[in-house]
Amino acid sequence: MMVAAKPKDEAQGSGALRSEVILAGILALLAADRDDKLREVTSSDARRRTEVVLADAGLSPSEIGKVLNKKPNTVAKIIQRARAKDVSPSNEEPA
Repeated sequence: MMVAAKPKDEAQGSGALRSEVILAGILALLAADRDDKLREVTSSDARRRTEVVLADAGLSPSEIGKVLNKKPNTVAKIIQRARAKDVSPSNEEPA
């Protein structure tokens, strides 16, 4: 009987953390810190949403939701609204 080899992370025991989990935790802390600092300094309309920053960095709404503890649909709607606000006529630069 042949036994499949366990992935490296599992072979190290249950105490080992995957690098993806560690990076997601670090990203969540940075995002929370960014939101806290921006909340103190600027109005919510003037700041760039963390969800948009993460989306522009290549994360999907599902991945952003995991980091920010929000539902993917909520994240997608926040991004959509923020981007719509950015292209409104009042925000366009003169030609």
